[in-house]
This record gives sequence, structure tokens and C-alpha cells, in this order.
Amino acid sequence: PLKIKPRTLTGDSLLKATYQAKASMDGSAKAPPVVVTVAVSNAGSYVLQPVSINVTSSMNVRVTSPAQELQSLSPGATAEMRMELAVSSVSKPLKVKCQLKYEAVGEGAPAAPVTLQTELLLPCSAFLQPKDMPADEFNSLIANNQVPHQSSAVIEGAEGRSFKQTLQLLSMLLNLRMVHGMDNAASLYAVTLQGHHVAVLAKGKSGNMFSVDLRCSDEALCQQLCNEVSGLPLFIA
Repeated sequence: PLKIKPRTLTGDSLLKATYQAKASMDGSAKAPPVVVTVAVSNAGSYVLQPVSINVTSSMNVRVTSPAQELQSLSPGATAEMRMELAVSSVSKPLKVKCQLKYEAVGEGAPAAPVTLQTELLLPCSAFLQPKDMPADEFNSLIANNQVPHQSSAVIEGAEGRSFKQTLQLLSMLLNLRMVHGMDNAASLYAVTLQGHHVAVLAKGKSGNMFSVDLRCSDEALCQQLCNEVSGLPLFIA
């Protein structure tokens, strides 16, 4: 199955941490949070106990539900920690300081607890919710100039992948929902946590090229999402 690689958070010789950040799909929330799932792997030969992650709230990012600490992580094991963050802005990527702490137990283990300082990056795609939209509504969104800002990117090197597969990866990366699709063209849609429209037109070109036309109701957001699209090949697992 097609997969998008998680982002690297931090790590050392005993522990590796990656994460995925996605907008919550909780329709009842007045301001839905970004849900961050951190996968922590024990890369050494000691039991790690406990393992905790702590995010420092900033002006733009506030922790609304902290991650529960892991009581114990055996050698070779991986476990997930989940937290929720409220964001005040969605038009640019946001960074927050975060620290991962653990204690190694066993003969020859480091005597003191270890603290890894790092930064958690929330890309703009983490602020998008895939949303169903009828094709006629999508067309009128573009026709009525509700998405006036435009940015384009080309994805190269889709060797061995069909248009449909590249489209699936694009949808996974940017959290988009298909509106309408044909053999080698498709329209997709998402809405930000603050209600901005994101309309995407994708086309398969000759020679494994794939063009993506983004249209948004926010100019900075449009450019940032375009940068993410250009980096798609780096995130294909």
C-alpha cells in the first residue's frame, strides 16, 4: 500500500522518534485541534522507563491535550504518544519547542535521565481537513473568484507510478478529498481549520510529470502548500 513517511522528530543511539500531524476531524469542536501522533522506538538494548514528551506552548501553538507518558518501552519496541495542539494561524508552518525525556534501565545504562531538546514543525498541510464538495460547488468556487490566489508545482520522477497512485499520495500528503476525477486529471478540495478554501487541480503530463495547480483564499497558505507539493517525492515511503 502507498504510504507517506512520517517526519523525524529527534533521536539518539537508544531512542528514535518520528511524528505525523493532522487536523482533527472532530465536527463538534468549535476550534478543531491539530492531532500529533509521535512514534517512539527503542533502538538500544535497555528497557526505557518512563518515556515522556513535553511541548512548550507558544504565541501561535497551545497544548490542549498533552501526551500521556509511556511507562515502559522494551528493546526493539515502538509505541505511540498522542497530543492535541490548538493553532492561532494556518497560513505558514509553525514550530514549537519540545523535549523528549527517558530513563534507561539495566546494567551499563546511562546513570542520569536523558533529555532530547528539539523542535516540532507543523506544516500547513496539518491545518487542512479533507471535505466533500459537489463538483458544481467546486466549479462555482473557482468561477466566483472565492479562491483568488494561485500557485503551481510540478512533481517529477513518478516512474512506475500511475496517475491514480500519485494522486493518492498527493491526497495523503495534503489531506485532500477528491471532488471529480478522470483518466489523468482530477479536482480535490480541503478546508483549513479556520475556514479557508483550498482547491486543487491535478493533471498527469507526459514523461512521468504531474502538474498541480493550487487555488486558495489565502495567499501565504497557497505558496506554502505549493512548497509541500514540490517536496512530495521526499515523503514517499
